[in-house]
Amino acid sequence: MNDFIEILVPSKYIKDELLKVSERAHIPSTSVELIYDLKIPLPNIKIQKEIIADFKAIQQTLSDLKKMKIKANQKIQKIINEVWGMELKEPKEEKEEVVYEGA
Repeated sequence: MNDFIEILVPSKYIKDELLKVSERAHIPSTSVELIYDLKIPLPNIKIQKEIIADFKAIQQTLSDLKKMKIKANQKIQKIINEVWGMELKEPKEEKEEVVYEGA
């Protein structure tokens, strides 16, 4: 269940629920008591395990794609160096914010 909670906490659902129980309109804040009262939907353990497995598979795919992108950029750089004798500057990596929709 801990893995499931780790996936669920940063989800849009939880963020929306926290905003609903915020005490101030202009500066959202949530007390500890309100967090304790937050209703977190917990499917049965079998479904939780399926969600966790799917999530981990997607994370692995993303990791593999990032590695492939790095290798492809290195190959492109090598080809450019061979053809034009110059180096390309690597674009700055943008920090990606992962937002879990649904859940």
